[in-house]
Amino acid sequence: MINPQHLANELLIRCKLKRPTLEDIVFLVGENGYEIIDFEPGSPSAEKLFQELSLNEAVCSQDAFLYTNRNVKLLFLKDSLDADEKRFAAAHELGHIVCGHSQTQPSVKEEYEANEFVHYFLNPSPGVRVRNMFTRHKWRTVAVILVIVIMVTGGIIAYNAVIDQKYSQYYATSLGKKYHLRNCTQINGKTNIHRLTKEELVSGDYEPCGTCLSNLIPTD
Repeated sequence: MINPQHLANELLIRCKLKRPTLEDIVFLVGENGYEIIDFEPGSPSAEKLFQELSLNEAVCSQDAFLYTNRNVKLLFLKDSLDADEKRFAAAHELGHIVCGHSQTQPSVKEEYEANEFVHYFLNPSPGVRVRNMFTRHKWRTVAVILVIVIMVTGGIIAYNAVIDQKYSQYYATSLGKKYHLRNCTQINGKTNIHRLTKEELVSGDYEPCGTCLSNLIPTD
């Protein structure tokens, strides 16, 4: 069973189209082996071609229609249509092609399916648009993310460098007069500890801890 919505979304995703233009549709028609013929009903050149192809008047009066005969595949598109009308008419015929409909004289059911295809193809759902936008620009997106990661990482490194220049590796409690390593049992679990600056460490106001820094305490 034909599902025009599925076929439209599948084509949009495969071609990474966010909102198909007339040029996109012309390309897809050509990709399916069809040549587009611009015509104007009543013109001598059009009438002559219609006679050669044995096309009846009802078919030739349409804004757009398909013609196939052995290896000849044509999409006729009325030249006097404006850009939006051509876009819709060409997308409608593309719907017939994608849905695998009979050419030149589609049935009522096939016309309905082509119209349904046009609706979903020319008006992609937000999910399809976002997916295609990311897919089309994925390398740019990856590059932006990479730049952000580098900047953040660089910022962290720079911040740590500033901290290392200003602070020592030792800690003390707010009321204590001894300095400790961060994992010292004497300050473990306490919330009133702070990291000593290098100036505080050499000020003489603090002594090394006898537990974690016993090797720094002079012996007689």
